[in-house]
Amino acid sequence: MQVDGNTITMINGDSETITVSCIDIDGLPCDFDSGDTVYFTLKKTNSDINSVPDLQKTITVFQEGKAIINLIPSDTINLSGGYEYDIEVKRLNGTVTTIIKPSQFIINLGVTT
Repeated sequence: MQVDGNTITMINGDSETITVSCIDIDGLPCDFDSGDTVYFTLKKTNSDINSVPDLQKTITVFQEGKAIINLIPSDTINLSGGYEYDIEVKRLNGTVTTIIKPSQFIINLGVTT
């Protein structure tokens, strides 16, 4: 996997881990807590808000205040090309914040299957 800014590139069918942390408006660490929910959503395009995501992961258990997004081979084995993703957090108090705005997620075909 390669990360360049918010753009992520990976090979389809690979196992990958994305660790997400959060900072507050003052630039200080802002841990995810019990009761929070973090959503990783991947779509071919975000222009159709009613389309079904190609992949969505929901994280409710955190490690040292961070969300760990585990991609397993079956998540991406049938995907290739350019996608868009975002990461959103819904806090226990009901606030919802997109912490990574819609960004590119590129899935390349592997040589070995």
